[in-house]
Amino acid sequence: MITYADTETHPITAAEPVPRLVVSGFCAADQRVHLALRDDLDPSHLATILEGDLVMANPAFDALVWLRAYPELLRVMLDALNAGRIKDLLLREKQIDHAYGARERGTKYNLGAVAHRRVGGEVDKADPWRLKYGGLDGVPLEHWPPGARAYVEHDVACQVPIYAAQELHADLLADQARQVRASVMLAAHGARGIETDPDLVHVLEVAFDEMRVQHERVLLDVGLVRPKNKKPGAPLVKCQKLAKQLIEDTWPTTCLRTPAGGPALSLEALEALDIPPEHPLYAYAALGSLVSKGSTYLDPLRVPVVRHSYDPCVSTNRTSCYSPNLQNLPRSIKKWVRGLDKVSPGIEYPSGKPLSMREPGFRECLVARPGHVFVVSDWSQMELVTLAQTCIDWFGWSHLGDAIREGRDAHEELGSTIAGFDIRGHAMHKVYRTLAKAPNFGYPGGLGAERFAAWADANYGEQLEGSGIVIDVAFARTLKRHWLAQWPEMRLYHKRIGALSKPITMKLDRTGYVRGGMGFTDASNLPFQAGAAAAAKDAGWELFVLSVTGGLCGGWPVLLVHDEYVVEVPEERAHECAAIVERVMIGALARLCPDVPGAVETMILKRYTK
Repeated sequence: MITYADTETHPITAAEPVPRLVVSGFCAADQRVHLALRDDLDPSHLATILEGDLVMANPAFDALVWLRAYPELLRVMLDALNAGRIKDLLLREKQIDHAYGARERGTKYNLGAVAHRRVGGEVDKADPWRLKYGGLDGVPLEHWPPGARAYVEHDVACQVPIYAAQELHADLLADQARQVRASVMLAAHGARGIETDPDLVHVLEVAFDEMRVQHERVLLDVGLVRPKNKKPGAPLVKCQKLAKQLIEDTWPTTCLRTPAGGPALSLEALEALDIPPEHPLYAYAALGSLVSKGSTYLDPLRVPVVRHSYDPCVSTNRTSCYSPNLQNLPRSIKKWVRGLDKVSPGIEYPSGKPLSMREPGFRECLVARPGHVFVVSDWSQMELVTLAQTCIDWFGWSHLGDAIREGRDAHEELGSTIAGFDIRGHAMHKVYRTLAKAPNFGYPGGLGAERFAAWADANYGEQLEGSGIVIDVAFARTLKRHWLAQWPEMRLYHKRIGALSKPITMKLDRTGYVRGGMGFTDASNLPFQAGAAAAAKDAGWELFVLSVTGGLCGGWPVLLVHDEYVVEVPEERAHECAAIVERVMIGALARLCPDVPGAVETMILKRYTK
C-alpha cells in the first residue's frame, strides 16, 4: 500500500533549522486526507506507515521534522530509507527531466511547479496559511479555520496523480532511493551548520573595504566612477559609457560584445581582455571582481553559524550547494587582497605533523565548535578511479586502472612522459606533476585543444606560474598526444561515446542513473563524474547513519565538497573518527569500483582549509 504524506510546522529560524511539527497529513490513493496533530499522532501508527511505501514532496525536511517530534522512530525511519520505501516527488521529477535532457536553468521543482507541469494541477504556494501553522500549535483541529485545513489537505491529495504520472517513467528512476537518502543526509548538514570566526571575518571585511577604496580612488581620478549625486558621502556609480569607449579604443576586435553589438562590461568579459595593470580599466575590472566575490562569499559569513543548502542531484548526478555555496569557495583570495597575517589550520592525519601556516581566505573563516575539530577527508584521484573502472567494464582492461591498482602515481607517470625523464626526486617534480593533472582531469571529458587550454589556464595557471610553462593551444595538443600514449584505452572510450546517436542518452550500469539530451563532452564526463557522485552519496549516507546511531565518535558530517567530507567531532576522538571516516569512504567507492582501489587522505583541522 502507498501512503502520501505532508507536514506543516512552525517557521524555520536560525535557532530552529529543523522546526517543530504542528500537523501531519496522510492519504491513500482515494485522496481522502486524515490530519493528525503532533501530540495526537501515535508514533506506532507512523511506524506502520513507514513499513510500506511513503510518497512525499521533499521528505528530507519531513523526515527530520518527524525525528525531532518522535525520536523513537529513528531506526524505523533509517530502515525505510535504506529499503527505498520513501519516495520524493520533487527528486523524481528532476531525474525524469535529466533522463530526457529537459532540465533547464531556472526550472522550478517545488510541489506547485511539479503539479502544474506533470498533471496540470495547481498548488498555491502563496497561500498565507503556508507560514502561519505555528500559531495553530495546540489548537484542536475542529477549531481550525477552513483555509488552514484545506491547504494541508490539498498538499497531500495532489501528490496522488503526480506520482501516478511519474510512474509512467519508472524505468528512469532506478537510482531514486540513493537520491532520497542523499537528500536526507545533506539536509542534516545544513541543520547542523558550521560556525564562523567573527574576528577573521572582520579582518577580511576590513581588507576588502580598504582595497575597494583603493580601486575607487584610481577610478575617480580617471572618471570611470563618479558620485551618484551631490550629497556628501553619496555612493559611487560606474561610468559605463567611458568604460565602453576605452574598450572600443583599445580592444576593438578582441573584446566580447553584447547582443546589441556594444562592448560587454561583465566581469567575465573584462577578465577575458587580460588588461595590463597600468591601464585604467584594470582597476575597473578589479573593483567589479572584488565586489562580486565579497557579496558572494564574504557576506554570507557574517553570521555565527552558516546553514547551507544543497540540490542533491543536478544533471551530472553531482550535488550543488547554495545559500551559501560552500562547495566553490576560492582556494585563495590573493587575487583580491594580500598581506594578511597567516593562520595555522591544523595537523595531518595520522602523522600529527602540523600543517603549514597559510594566508587566510573565505574557507578559513569556517571553524569547528569549541572542543571540536574538523576531520577533513578526500578521495585521492577519485574520478580517475571511476574512469578506470568504466574502461574495465567496457573494454576489460585499463592501463590507468593498472597504475592505480599497483600504487603508482598516475600524475607522476604522465608527468614523466611529458617531461621526457623520470621526475621522481627531480627539482621539477612538483611542476610536472601539477602539469599532468591538467590532461588527466581535463581530457577525459572530451575537450578540444582550445577549450582545454582555457580550462587548464584557469585551473592550473597560477600553480604553474614562474615555471616557464604556458598551456597554449599548440602545447594543449602536445599534452593530449602524451596523455593518449599513456592511457591508450581513452581512444576506445571516446570512440565508443562518439559512435552513440545524438542527442545521447546513457544509463549507467552500476548505479542505474540516466541522463539524456547530451552532446559528446557531457556524455564523456557522465560515467566517471556520476559514478564518483554516487559513491560520495553512499559514503555520506553511511556517515549520517553512524552519526545518528552513535557510531561516529560523537561526530557529525557538516559539508560535502564533491570528493571531500568534513566531519565535526570532539577533539579527543578525532583520530578514532578519522579512521572510521576513511574506512567508510574507501568502502563506498570500492562497492562501485571493485577493480580499482581508491584511497583517502585526511587532515584534522581547527579551521577549514584546502
